[in-house]
Amino acid sequence: AVWLLVERDRPEDCVKMAETVVEPGTCRAFLQLSSGERIVLEKSGQRDLQETAGSIRIDSGKVVYSAPVASQPENVVYNTLSVPHGGEYCLLLADGTAVHLNGSELRYPEVFRDGQREVFLKGEAWFEVAKDTGRPFYVETDEVSIRVYGTAFNVNTHGLRATETVLVEGEIGISGKGS
Repeated sequence: AVWLLVERDRPEDCVKMAETVVEPGTCRAFLQLSSGERIVLEKSGQRDLQETAGSIRIDSGKVVYSAPVASQPENVVYNTLSVPHGGEYCLLLADGTAVHLNGSELRYPEVFRDGQREVFLKGEAWFEVAKDTGRPFYVETDEVSIRVYGTAFNVNTHGLRATETVLVEGEIGISGKGS
């Protein structure tokens, strides 16, 4: 009787599941320059661009900004790096701050002016902020303003309820934006 119960519950044909290899996020993004030009970015390929206040190097899944030390733009000019869902891309800002984007959009100046450094985030990003006591670094989202004091942290605005931050080292200050 036990044998009949066990055999009755066993499926007639064993179905084998095929192994599925899930690829990690791929290096793909779109760089929108202040001029309106849109550049498709992938992991391979190199390209150098000359912009108003400095230069941009696109190389192996990373966008690197550099500006002459004496460079101080009259007007702040913004670029936008958009990374589609499932994509990843790295950005090195002119001040030395590293940003790793994951299915997100970051609007940032080509060169930071005196006073403060400010970027605008929609989505998720990991920041390794270069220390500069004379110019605080701000990450602005729709819900909060995060003041950074030379730190490594993650910001995620994909959450259902609120913006989430994870501090790994250093110090940050968060203030909400009232509606």
